[in-house]
Amino acid sequence: MADTQTDNKTTLFFVKNMTHQFGPVEKFLIKRGYNVIVENDVRAGLDRIMETNPAYIFLAWDHQNVNVRAMPKTIYQSCTGQIVPFIMSTQRDQILQLETSGFENKLYPPLSGPAIIRLIQKQEKKSQVFDQINSKKSSPTAKKDSEMIQVKSFFTSEDEQKSNVTSRKSSSIAESERKKSASRNRGQAQKFARSNDQESQLVSSSGKYDPNKAKLIAALAKEIDKDGAMSEGQKQTTKINLTAAVEKEYSATNGGPQNALKKAIEEEIDQIGELSKVDKAITKARLLALLDSKSNASQASSMSLQLPKAAKNLSQNQKQSLDKSFSEVVKPEMFDLIENYSDITEGASLLTETTKIYVMAIQEVEWTGYLTVASENFLDIASAQVILNNWLKQMIQVERVDKNPDEQEELPESVLFEIHVPKVNFADFCSYKADFFKDIQFEDKKTMLGFFSFSPYQVINSIHETSDMLELSTDFLQPNQSLPFDVNLYLPENKRFILYLRPESFLDDAQVSRLQTRKVQYIYSNMDYELALLKYKAEFNLRALIDSYIQQIKGSNT
Repeated sequence: MADTQTDNKTTLFFVKNMTHQFGPVEKFLIKRGYNVIVENDVRAGLDRIMETNPAYIFLAWDHQNVNVRAMPKTIYQSCTGQIVPFIMSTQRDQILQLETSGFENKLYPPLSGPAIIRLIQKQEKKSQVFDQINSKKSSPTAKKDSEMIQVKSFFTSEDEQKSNVTSRKSSSIAESERKKSASRNRGQAQKFARSNDQESQLVSSSGKYDPNKAKLIAALAKEIDKDGAMSEGQKQTTKINLTAAVEKEYSATNGGPQNALKKAIEEEIDQIGELSKVDKAITKARLLALLDSKSNASQASSMSLQLPKAAKNLSQNQKQSLDKSFSEVVKPEMFDLIENYSDITEGASLLTETTKIYVMAIQEVEWTGYLTVASENFLDIASAQVILNNWLKQMIQVERVDKNPDEQEELPESVLFEIHVPKVNFADFCSYKADFFKDIQFEDKKTMLGFFSFSPYQVINSIHETSDMLELSTDFLQPNQSLPFDVNLYLPENKRFILYLRPESFLDDAQVSRLQTRKVQYIYSNMDYELALLKYKAEFNLRALIDSYIQQIKGSNT
């Protein structure tokens, strides 16, 4: 590759980590007429940047040599190229470092050729507008001076220290991100809980939904119905009054009802004139015992328990909409993507021997499960992720508007992650088990997409009701398998978490047995492992489905 700009080609210079798999991106950019230079060493990269003066300089902000973050100051003294930091790592601390880098343009993982081109086109359009505005106001010399002034003010002495110390600002951002992630997961779980829990109708429409309060109201109503001393009219009146008392006095503070609620219930029973003192005492004792049991249960309550455990298959209308949009949008875009990388063969395998698939989790009330992709061609996953995200967001938004035209909630980006599964004929598996499946034929090779419905309990990340900790049922734990997240246990008596295992550890048979013997239902993980947990559950669920399919096929062949 040339080290200087030739034939009017735009030169793109990349300083990357030795471990970064950059070949597909490099080939994609070269095929589109860019002059691409790649360097692994920071010092060597700096020297070559000075020699070539590239138009765009992409610096790996997660480079193993942290001095990469001091490069911009030196580069700006001699070069006019646009600096764009990027990362290939999905670790939370690296993402935060990129977010606080101070650059307007930056690239997040997964890095892809189309993403780089979009950034360049956006920047060039912006530069054209800027030049038009200032063409009559400044001479070339003045323009150059003004650019140098911006360069010197861009990086200060404080910026040079960012690569060596973690600032308080970064820590606060990390905490802010964790809270934001926890809030999103909690809201997601409550959305499913509301759809699953018909008792929520008893909750005041003006108040915030609280599943424990709804269950308490329903339990009290059921207990009143059992009372043999009250008339039907008195039962109805008492239920209405007790519901009002719970609405007014209930508090989730410290895990359950307060003494004010107990007093309100006692007063309500005392006002029932048709009951004798003995009957009143018995009724109060039963209701207060129920109240105490609900209070104790709420202290160890789990949001996972509120999630529907039954999968909801796609409706015929959903399948027709998916089929139409796939043919019009997704298929041609995916075909173009496959064609662009047709000269790359690394990582591809026959669909008849699939052991690796790409998965995108879908977490909608009417549509929960996994969109899966496997291909006999090389797939640029970053570009495929963009295509599939746009497709799914369009489909979900249409469905949401049909149900609630006023809903304006922004749809989050989904990650297309890789999982490993037992060897399977993926095309046959999709045709046998998937709710919806399609294929894309390029020359003699095939790419397969399939959607598999799973229950919200199986798919979404649940969260502890009162703490910002991810929650995982011990049903998902398997002995002697590496866990890509930390494992914490919750002590309800002390209302605190203790670290049980660090990330990448595993539970042996004795540990799993011990947890089951002690009736530990859930383990907990920090919010930093949100994606790792989502991926772990996807692999667990799809591996189990493939195993059952393989057993069915073996059974039918005997």
